[in-house]
Amino acid sequence: PIKIDVAHGFYPQVITINKSDTITWNNEENQRTRIVLVSKDGLFEKKLMLYPERYQYQFKQEGKYTFVLAEYPSYKEYKNATGTVIVR
Repeated sequence: PIKIDVAHGFYPQVITINKSDTITWNNEENQRTRIVLVSKDGLFEKKLMLYPERYQYQFKQEGKYTFVLAEYPSYKEYKNATGTVIVR
């Protein structure tokens, strides 16, 4: 699983997986009640994640995908909260 919180961003920040693997993002942000997971590549709609929710996505195509965390409801991106998934 990839852990996410506003203070530390994504952990790990970069992960390499195989095509058809599934990634799980765990919301570990217990200071803010809501954060938004955003796919910069449009893989899915913005995902509102309450603490301690998790979200899963199966990667079906090779590529490099970028994700950010944003505030709710403004969707303003948090600085230094960017993660990358590389699919081979």
